Amino acid sequence: MDRIKKQDDISKEDISLSTRNHTVESIIFWTDLHSTCPDLPITNFVDSHFERWMEYVTQTVQQEDQLCVTGTQFLKNLSMFARSSEQSNVRIKEVLPKFLSCIGKGLRDHVQAYMTQLPSAMTRDEPHLVGSWTNWNRERNPISEKVVTECLDVMACLCEDFASMIRKNETEFLEVSVEGIFMLLGTVIPSAMWHFDDLTSDETRDFNEAELSEEALDRISIALGGKVTLQVVEPSILVMLQAEDWHQRRAGLLAYSMIAEGCRSHLLPRLPQLLQTILPFFQDHNLFVQNAAITAVAQMAIDFAPELQTQDRLLFPYLYQALKASSPVVQTHACRCVINFMEKYDCESLLSFEEDLMKILIALCHSPHLDLRRAAISAVSSVIHILDHHSFKYYSQMAPLLRESMLETAIDPRMMDQCMECFSMLIFRQNGSDDDLQKDAKHLMEVLMQEIQNVSPHCETRVAHLLKCMTRIMHTVDHLLDPYLESIIPFLEGLLQQPPDIKIVANDEVAMEDGREWVSMAISEERTLYLRAGSIEAKVEVLSFTGFLLTKEVKLEAYLPRLIPLITGLLDYMYLEGVRKAAIECVRPLLHMCPNRVEVMTSVWPRMIRAASVETEKSVQVIQLECIGLAVAALEYQFCEAVNEVAQFEWLDVLHEILSACLKDREGHITDMKRAEEDGDEAEFEKIGKLDAVNADLFDEIVVLNGIQLKYFTGKTSQRLHQMITPALTGMISQAGLPIVDAYSSHVLCACDDMIDAHLLTLDELTKEFLPYFFHVIYNCPDWAVIHAAVYGLGAIVINYPQIVPEYSQAICNALMYPYTLPGFNPEYEEVASLSDNIISAFMKLTSVTTDPIDTLVDQWMPYFPPIQDELEMNVMDDLLMVLFEKHYEVMCKYTDKVRA
Repeated sequence: MDRIKKQDDISKEDISLSTRNHTVESIIFWTDLHSTCPDLPITNFVDSHFERWMEYVTQTVQQEDQLCVTGTQFLKNLSMFARSSEQSNVRIKEVLPKFLSCIGKGLRDHVQAYMTQLPSAMTRDEPHLVGSWTNWNRERNPISEKVVTECLDVMACLCEDFASMIRKNETEFLEVSVEGIFMLLGTVIPSAMWHFDDLTSDETRDFNEAELSEEALDRISIALGGKVTLQVVEPSILVMLQAEDWHQRRAGLLAYSMIAEGCRSHLLPRLPQLLQTILPFFQDHNLFVQNAAITAVAQMAIDFAPELQTQDRLLFPYLYQALKASSPVVQTHACRCVINFMEKYDCESLLSFEEDLMKILIALCHSPHLDLRRAAISAVSSVIHILDHHSFKYYSQMAPLLRESMLETAIDPRMMDQCMECFSMLIFRQNGSDDDLQKDAKHLMEVLMQEIQNVSPHCETRVAHLLKCMTRIMHTVDHLLDPYLESIIPFLEGLLQQPPDIKIVANDEVAMEDGREWVSMAISEERTLYLRAGSIEAKVEVLSFTGFLLTKEVKLEAYLPRLIPLITGLLDYMYLEGVRKAAIECVRPLLHMCPNRVEVMTSVWPRMIRAASVETEKSVQVIQLECIGLAVAALEYQFCEAVNEVAQFEWLDVLHEILSACLKDREGHITDMKRAEEDGDEAEFEKIGKLDAVNADLFDEIVVLNGIQLKYFTGKTSQRLHQMITPALTGMISQAGLPIVDAYSSHVLCACDDMIDAHLLTLDELTKEFLPYFFHVIYNCPDWAVIHAAVYGLGAIVINYPQIVPEYSQAICNALMYPYTLPGFNPEYEEVASLSDNIISAFMKLTSVTTDPIDTLVDQWMPYFPPIQDELEMNVMDDLLMVLFEKHYEVMCKYTDKVRA
């Protein structure tokens, strides 16, 4: 402490670079110590020195490169320091605004200094300068690159960690940060600039200024939301789009694509105008600007889906021109834009454009340029996927091309994969009885088996791709795999046994950067888990393929003793939710198929419960509960035989903890959203809304699982479910004074319906809590789907609790008639038609359990008698009318003409 105090008093001019660097490292040490060990009595010391330290760090950020790198490490740790205590959090909010502007300018100046080091070939349209770039690339300064990386990262980190502060008061920091980002956004690496005919140029470079700036802008827009981001960024973008310098135009287009996700809610209302701004650049005289415009639209096709797909008539004419361009690079980008666009497109809309589009794409499939041909074949696959059975007419055009391509001796592996994917998609969308199709399917299966035998198990992505292709073919043509079972089963076993590529590292160690794609997740405050993405994908696909084989009539009985322990063992992948979900989905057909399924379930159940009891993200918990529901449903009434009562109670304790946390978070979200709404903080409101939507998904999964368990749990465990769920539901119902339409309404009603069907509610609970809630929903909710659930609940009450009907029959009848009076009640719409059927069904149940006041009710209801829309409705109405004429003939005689009509 004495040393740090002493160093605080030393002027930066009087000490060396190494001493100043050591001073910043000492500051980082004290703040990190306070963050990781908040119980140590150093809070007052740290907080009292914090403002001086911030001043010192701000100076370092504006100085030499090495000092800047160290200073940015401190700034990136500020959020952890703010969380260490409420006192420190308040202190940061007091001090940080004083320095943010200077910090932003210092970071921007470092970026500007780096830009002066770049060769002219990266910022000017002069081919003869490529040689100077090549020399610079060999001799470039890695320290400067590290500085730029850290500067961009800290810009994004501060916006993420202190978003509310920056949105309200510190837009100057954002403005200078964006200025620095835009400087780098226009840079282009000449290795891509001057080799349009060779898309796989040998000239490569790991450090990409434009990509780093794109990532920073993306993170900032997501953190701050659309309102603030557009206020600061869009005026600059519009100026850049009008610039004569093509680097500026390209940077503006890339900026639009990067802010699309974060500004979605603000850009969507003016999507047609936005497209009209971007699409003309498809015809820009500079190829890089064309590519940037296509890239922007391709990104928006994902971020603005499905709304952007409704602008197809505006987009397709420009897309056709890009696909017909003279540059293979532009055509390749256009093909990739088609692929993104098709992800959320629908068949009915595509039919208006498919002939022209497929004609161009099929022509591009014959291109001599490898990347273009591969992209075109992939685009054809995506179109075929959307067209479904409408794609049969393209089989004769594409099949010969694909056969010929697959027979090429020196075919690129990636091209082979695209050909196999397209061919399998074509076969999948056809009628399996055609002789030529059968022959092609058999030939493709032979090729796939040959590739599988040659592929290394460590090429996980390719293995997953081959298995997907094989699954498509087997969907269309049965028993193709039978001759290959002896070969394929050992291959699957080897993949299932292969350990995942996992590394656990301390958070202060260097992240995994070995050229492979890693998925990271924090497992504690000190350690991070890294998993190779390819190994996860391959495991999931192997399990999906095995599960598919179990559902088909493939003779696997002899292999089950070997497969069962491998599949169930994957349920212990504690941090691999996708793998565990695929494993349980595989266990479901396994339980149906194997003769000893009770024994299998006995070993599976503890693994699933152990995983569910680990604290994790809500999206992960949703998958876990879905897995458990699948397992219970698969075993049905043998579940209690496989899982004893003690194990069931242990599981219900875990489920109760998950449910309690879910409800607590719900209350917190309500409070936070109200506060954000009062403050006018739109971005914060939207952010909390997204968190609450995930929480609602978890609650929904609990409700679904509860409904499954109520069917198969018996005795004491059934009563335990009642004790656990009923208070939760009554707590949610007590919030009915809030806006009735939210993500939870239909979930609460479905849970109520399940409890009613299981006869687990007391009459007191039913009449004081549940019945009034159903009435409240029907009379106050504008959402047909939610009303539908409430109407179903009234019908369930009538059937399962007939003793309350005499007292409440008039109220129930009034509630059932009320939706008919609502504006927009038109049975031609699917949701309304379903609601109408449910009303009729509920009314029929009401007429079947009571007779005393029913004449009056029938007289009230008959004027609302709906027109019959379909055969199902006719059958329901027919049954109801027969009951009414049989029991209430005198009343019904008045409505004979209406019934005839």
